[in-house]
Amino acid sequence: MKKVFKYLSAFLMAVIMVFAVSGCSFASSGGGINSNGSGAQILAERKGVTVKRSETSATREKLSLEDAVGLTRGSVVAIEIGGGAGAGVITDVSIEGVNSDNIIYVITCHHVISSKGEITVYLADENGSYENADYIFTGVIGGKVSANADKAVMLVGGDLSSDVALIKIDLSKPASSGKLLDKDKITKAVLPPEGYKVGLAEDVYAIGNPTGTLPGWVCPGIIGSTSATVTVDKVGSMNLMGITANTNPGNSGGALFNMYGELVGITNAGNTEYEAINFAIPISTASSSDDIDNGFLNIVKQLAGTATATNYGFVEGRKELFGFTVSKGTDDNGTEYVYVVSVTEGGAAESAGLKKGDVISKVAFTGTFNETLTASSYKDYTSKMSALKIGDAVKITVLRQYTKFTIGGIPVTEYKEEDINTLTVKQFLFCDTGDYGA
Repeated sequence: MKKVFKYLSAFLMAVIMVFAVSGCSFASSGGGINSNGSGAQILAERKGVTVKRSETSATREKLSLEDAVGLTRGSVVAIEIGGGAGAGVITDVSIEGVNSDNIIYVITCHHVISSKGEITVYLADENGSYENADYIFTGVIGGKVSANADKAVMLVGGDLSSDVALIKIDLSKPASSGKLLDKDKITKAVLPPEGYKVGLAEDVYAIGNPTGTLPGWVCPGIIGSTSATVTVDKVGSMNLMGITANTNPGNSGGALFNMYGELVGITNAGNTEYEAINFAIPISTASSSDDIDNGFLNIVKQLAGTATATNYGFVEGRKELFGFTVSKGTDDNGTEYVYVVSVTEGGAAESAGLKKGDVISKVAFTGTFNETLTASSYKDYTSKMSALKIGDAVKITVLRQYTKFTIGGIPVTEYKEEDINTLTVKQFLFCDTGDYGA
């Protein structure tokens, strides 16, 4: 039985819905991105990005938990946005051609900031307190990049499928106290040396913001699985690390460190029924079946490398989700069919007219597959849909149940064939208003 895991964000007032909004336009300015009119996005230029690692050393020694936490806790931030809360981790990111003298970069989870709106980021001061107004910064996530240029906190880019986002804090802008914060007072996490691989049962510890009110909380544990394929609510299949650290809602976007004090994961999901079954986004998923390396290092490099003064960063080739799920059914004659289990509110599928309970009778593909598939085989349907490329078009025909009349209050129904508006596979972009560019 497939188990669906939940995100670890703490929701203070409203539930954050995680899905790709359809119909977003992307206006390129200054040579960042061009559209070919078919939904495909063509990357014109990508800047080089480096994220600092520890130096390789034959004498490198593990630290005690107390010493490791003392070294790293200051790199973890607390985040409040849109009635929800989570965490993030400050890393040493350098972007080719970008002056980052007064900029610090924070890795977090896409679902933490996907609700958009006003954001507050709490940094730890030299005493470990998250309540010092000299270390608290505000800004806005979403809308035009240029409209937020005067804010201290801004989005660099976000990616739904990997659940990774990158934000930046401009220290040339004042903190909540009205004072400027010296960059030298900031603690930054570092990644392990090249070639390092996390080991099964290796000791680790998570630092996050459980319940949205306990920033800097430490949760020790071990690696329960170096690579686990799990189904995450509203995203689908993800390749994650399994951890026994007892993370809770509010830990999303927080850091997972090894006992060298190095950043090895970003905590993002957990089991709502059992303790000590939680997950983190690894540095790399390059050895998995992913088409794109969904480890946080590659995603951060892509988000930072594609961001411009007018456009948010994105992952090249990442498909926007249509916003519906299907399952397999069998009729009284033993014939297999595919039906719609859920349709995301505000998603592309809902806009196209798809409804929960629709039985998919056929799918006409244009682009990668120029053919019409009779959707009687769940395996054939899912393999074709997962192999679609940006720019491909899908025309779905469904059988929809209608009530003909009632007899004694009991409805008598029939199925009628309905055509759904064409769905086009688009480049996923972090988008709320559909209004990108200057």
